[in-house]
Amino acid sequence: MNIMSLKPKQESEYAKEFLFACAFWTIAADEQLNEGEQSWLSAQFGDAESKTLLDQFLQLESNRFFDVFDSLAAALTPEERNRIFPALDSWLHSCSASDSAGEAHEKDVITELWKRLDRFKPAPAPPSPKPVAKAPLDKSDSTQARQIPPAAQAADRLPLKQFRGHMSAVTAVCFHKNGHLMYSASEDGTIKCWDVAAGTATRSFDRQDAGVTAMTCSTDGTRIVSGNRAGVVSLRNAENGDILWSVHLKKQGGVTGVDLSPDGKSIVVALEVGLIHILMCSDGDEFKSFGKRGSMIHDCRFSPEGFHVLTGDDDKVLRLWDVATGTEKKSLQGHSDGVLSVQFSRDGKMALSASRDNSVKIWNIATGDVLISLSGHTFTVSGALFCKNDKFVVSSSLDHTVRVWEIESGRQVCQRDQFTGGFLKPAIHPNGKDAAAGCSDACVYLIPGIFE
Repeated sequence: MNIMSLKPKQESEYAKEFLFACAFWTIAADEQLNEGEQSWLSAQFGDAESKTLLDQFLQLESNRFFDVFDSLAAALTPEERNRIFPALDSWLHSCSASDSAGEAHEKDVITELWKRLDRFKPAPAPPSPKPVAKAPLDKSDSTQARQIPPAAQAADRLPLKQFRGHMSAVTAVCFHKNGHLMYSASEDGTIKCWDVAAGTATRSFDRQDAGVTAMTCSTDGTRIVSGNRAGVVSLRNAENGDILWSVHLKKQGGVTGVDLSPDGKSIVVALEVGLIHILMCSDGDEFKSFGKRGSMIHDCRFSPEGFHVLTGDDDKVLRLWDVATGTEKKSLQGHSDGVLSVQFSRDGKMALSASRDNSVKIWNIATGDVLISLSGHTFTVSGALFCKNDKFVVSSSLDHTVRVWEIESGRQVCQRDQFTGGFLKPAIHPNGKDAAAGCSDACVYLIPGIFE
């Protein structure tokens, strides 16, 4: 059976990987690939490409598969979506019919894939100018920032600045307290330091053996904490990138979130298997470990006083943990899909969450109630932050937009959409006016004046 009436070998890199993910997840529903299925994949995608992609996807646990799947879907161009999705829909229909007598878990896999695809099928194009086309990645110009002209319908907006140099998706961005330097982490295993004004990479820290998935900078600007897909947490000197210590949290999956306590003495680490570790910032020794194996944790944050930790979990729940005892104090339920990003308000009374269900929610932590739900994104919201004294929220999404919301009214007050990839978690410049976010197109984007 030919896959989706398409020719995967002739597709772009992202489209090919996306189609392979669909095919792999469907035919591997029984958790094993027989010789015939492997031969079928080779016929569709080519021997070498099939082997490379198969090795890549076999290493993913089921919950992490959908993070990769969402990122690949976000990287498709509108033309690719319009061409691929009708054929994909037809192919899944045929798979569902042929598996009608199969085991329940096989049909559940196809149903889950179908449900996820329904969230980001191509919508009718709005009557506005198209986003600026992506320029070819010039690896010889890898340390330079490039000015992108503002959209025609918003001439009053300042031009974006694009920082190019990474070779894969940028997973985290943070600013030095002076605002002159910016740090970015990437799935390519590197952390880079950028001169914001000049738009150049001043340093690139040594490449790690696995993609860097989480990073934060200390409030005094002297240290950088990062975690990678191999489960390694590192503390670096922010000035020169030297590693002060590294800890390998073995057999717990990759690191999905890190945060420094308000007093700078401890680090909270979230892991794919659902566990949380509190490490001492001085030497990396473990102070506390808690949580429960099962649902993947996507993000973690210390409360403003440092006594609690908030996590966002793949099972759609936000959880509040007591650091001293390691006990779960409260669960906040209201999302309909995994929670990818969390944050406390400045006074610690509210929580902010971003989810795969395309929404951002603000919570009353004491009561567990949703105060407001911000809807408008058309795809997974991967990050959100309180800003402007908790009167506004900035959100970033795999729908290729960064948006600003007024909390009191719940209305969207700004949208920047001239981007070529989906966004991960955003960062706010110390000046309170500018924002930055890492993107699936391997770039960092600085958005000046987004809060003017």
